[in-house]
Amino acid sequence: MEHRSTDLAAAGDIFTYAEMCWLEKANLRRGMNFRLHGRQTIILMSRRPDAPYADRFEEHGRILIYEGHDIPRNELSASKLADQQLATPRGTLTQNGRFFEAARRAKLGEIEPEPVRVYEKIDAGVWVFNGVFALIDAWREADSARQVFKFKLRLIETDPANPVENQAIGNELIINNLLSASVKQEVWKREKGRCQVCGSTSNLHFALRSGVSSSTLPITAANVQLLCAFHYPLEGEGLH
Repeated sequence: MEHRSTDLAAAGDIFTYAEMCWLEKANLRRGMNFRLHGRQTIILMSRRPDAPYADRFEEHGRILIYEGHDIPRNELSASKLADQQLATPRGTLTQNGRFFEAARRAKLGEIEPEPVRVYEKIDAGVWVFNGVFALIDAWREADSARQVFKFKLRLIETDPANPVENQAIGNELIINNLLSASVKQEVWKREKGRCQVCGSTSNLHFALRSGVSSSTLPITAANVQLLCAFHYPLEGEGLH
């Protein structure tokens, strides 16, 4: 895929892993990235059946509930049976801790909610940009035999750093988030990662088929196709 500017990334855009890293100017090796290199905050999520964490959308795609992450596997107590941690044994905040502290302070009104760029894995090495969300709450809850963190994020309907995306907010962002992981996977595999008009593998987006209304819920794979940026305005209603 040819490289795109982060200013042009909009919800529904599909990227290879390498392109996503190029766009964010970072090697994204972990799921939670608080102010990565002192810049943007990024989370990587998955709703696939084999996903290691229980991430989900609520309120018709407007709210993301994101599960905190386990301690690194190379640490002695790393296990799905171990409680997720706020701090390391040395006392420094983990990514869970940094997200939790930002959510706590935002809830108290001490700071503005942290804007978080959200990417969702839909296949091996393939990611879709879900938009920018505000980190507004965090808590700890029991999950089977351990304690995990949950983070609540609200869809931001305008992104000051991304004027292009502001033109495609509202229902189109929400529709993208309403697409289930299984729908995204099915469409991607069915269409072999290519625009259904010209066969391009670059600048792809999920789009509703011509004649399908954005108010049609639930949205099934039969109602969605892949289109490149060139053909998206002509052939369908984009989800970006």
